[in-house]
Amino acid sequence: MSKRVLRIAVPVVLGACVLTACGSHGSRSGTTPAPHVLTAEDFTTVCDGKPISAAKPFDAAARTGHKTLFLETNPRNGQLYNASSTLPDDWTVSFNPGDNALGGVDVVICAKRTQVKLAKECSGYTIDNKASDLVVKMHTATYHVTTVEALTGKQLAASDLEATDGSCPTSLVAVGRNTTSMDDYATLKKDQVIAFAKPFVRP
Repeated sequence: MSKRVLRIAVPVVLGACVLTACGSHGSRSGTTPAPHVLTAEDFTTVCDGKPISAAKPFDAAARTGHKTLFLETNPRNGQLYNASSTLPDDWTVSFNPGDNALGGVDVVICAKRTQVKLAKECSGYTIDNKASDLVVKMHTATYHVTTVEALTGKQLAASDLEATDGSCPTSLVAVGRNTTSMDDYATLKKDQVIAFAKPFVRP
């Protein structure tokens, strides 16, 4: 069995601006409130059909200019997270608190994990070169994938895609030191997501 290194996450106190835009949403007397800067977290509601009024309108006739976010169920906590780094650079925009760059997003790709199947139990991990009792239960998974207009919440397409890579993870992060068992899940491959969304992002 190949050696697998388990990396323990060290608790860190993060600033309050990690998940939300920095800056006040209120105002002092005589000042103008700062406009809300969209974050990837704001777009998670689009996956439930709720519109984002500050998003860019989707033009179905346009063959260029579309920008997207890819939100996928996190393998560890089950919440949607921004997985857009797996997409081509020219499909996405990066968060920038200075210019509200995510306001240019007109299409959201949502991948919600709906079914799982145990593929194998993985062991043989080490912590600081010492054997660990950790067992990782690795699952394959089915994802319900949709493309949605960001401005309106209108669904453009939907399909169930399979993530079939049940191989054991070679390294792990954000695992508690006393954890002896945990679940992990396969995620969709880049090519699957691109093929599904391309008719709307790059027609």
